[in-house]
Amino acid sequence: TPPEYRREGHVSRMVEASLDRWHGEFPLAALWPFSRSYYEQFGWATANTVCEYRIPLDQLSFARGSADGRLRRAAPEDWAALDDAYEARTAGETLGLRRDERWWRERVLNGDTYVYAWERDGATRGYVVYTFESGGEGMDDRRIAVSDMATVDDDALCGLLGFLADHDSQASEVKLYAPDDTLLDRVPTPGDVECLVHTGPMVRAVDVTDALKAVPYPDGASADLTLAVTDDTVAWNDGAFELAVGPSGATCERVGSRSSAADPDVAVDIGTLSQLVVGYRDAADLRRVGDLSADGDALDNLATLFPPERVALRDFF
Repeated sequence: TPPEYRREGHVSRMVEASLDRWHGEFPLAALWPFSRSYYEQFGWATANTVCEYRIPLDQLSFARGSADGRLRRAAPEDWAALDDAYEARTAGETLGLRRDERWWRERVLNGDTYVYAWERDGATRGYVVYTFESGGEGMDDRRIAVSDMATVDDDALCGLLGFLADHDSQASEVKLYAPDDTLLDRVPTPGDVECLVHTGPMVRAVDVTDALKAVPYPDGASADLTLAVTDDTVAWNDGAFELAVGPSGATCERVGSRSSAADPDVAVDIGTLSQLVVGYRDAADLRRVGDLSADGDALDNLATLFPPERVALRDFF
């Protein structure tokens, strides 16, 4: 926005219009923010964190020759095999995107990146997508920048890490992203590896009733809760809601304004509720660090209904 048109409420109106358009069609909305605090004011909250690694290539030498399989450079027509590995890697993760052929061909296999697949027994068990970054003219100023990597098993991970280590005549380090810090347990000298934890994408419930009805609650879970939800951006979420979960599924309906719920089981803002829905943190954690108030049986019921999940929205958009 040009500076002469800033601070006139244009973004607020755009956000409200977007949520109104998505209302009734999508239960959740996700984004990659330029500023976390900026989007927090509109009800978005962190969906997952991301670990950024800077690894000297000699720290990956442990993986050389340790894996069963072979490496092959991937072509655009290999997109389905790569997608199989991606789907297997992200199974059980929350917020993973479903990629179609167009996504693979235009976003990954577009000729702007190097793409290699790790194969074993005729099946693709993993892949890595990368380019080179240069901070100067020497090899010591050059790094491998991994934009996407997925592995089905440990053999494939070691195979690809060993492959990256073999770039030591072309670069001095590799930059890659992962959902956790477990790579530090593999390298011989963890102190030589830089690992930064970033807040990643953000998520928001577009409609409280739709979001709570869409949650795949654990088998056998059963609870009835009254929630007082605060949403300063859209009126349809700012109110009192009755959630009932049982053997036949979940129902949720708005039952009035927040003030009409004299003694709600749970009081929560829309951002914290969104984190609870996707499983970013459990209820006890969100009571400590978020905007959630619940005690006794209500807190226990929240813990049962919304266990923490492996949330990993990896794809930037």
